[in-house]
Amino acid sequence: MVLGYSDGWYTIDPDGPNNGVDPFMVECNMTTENDTAVTIFHHDFENRTYIDSPCETSLCYRQNITYNYTLQQMVAVINVAPSCEQRFVIECKKMRLGSYAAWFNRDGKGSSYLGDMDRNTTTFTCECSLTASCNTTSQACNCNTNDYVWRSDTGYVTYKPDLPVTALAFGDHGNSGEEGYFSLGKLHCYG
Repeated sequence: MVLGYSDGWYTIDPDGPNNGVDPFMVECNMTTENDTAVTIFHHDFENRTYIDSPCETSLCYRQNITYNYTLQQMVAVINVAPSCEQRFVIECKKMRLGSYAAWFNRDGKGSSYLGDMDRNTTTFTCECSLTASCNTTSQACNCNTNDYVWRSDTGYVTYKPDLPVTALAFGDHGNSGEEGYFSLGKLHCYG
């Protein structure tokens, strides 16, 4: 718990008075374990979302993410925060990620990594590949097993210049039995 503060909405001015963005209201979690305030940025796809536009080609389904803040406001906080993160959950049945999926950063650049791995990878790579815990060890994600069993991949984007995530794109879900869901967590900045 941050002494003297409770969870709630606070007016902040992350780049200082008379600089950059005007002060604005944000939700803050002040009851974390490490006496660290967490600034929380909400968006329109925080809940589990069915990928409802069947298509087969790479990145053929795209979902843009709209935040309750301007990009300039979020970047001002990201720039001064010691760390930030955004969590992904992808659930799949006979739906590969591989070269079929990507997420897009604040500059609109597509990326294919989840977790602490090579940010320049061109094939979707998940956290399970770091620990060799994917369902099939020769695959970089559980979803790449590409069978009729529901599987999931999770991970965080923590590289601050890539935050916030502004869109998600998927493919390989147009044939019979291919399905998927995604969840994109709120953007959290610590400090």
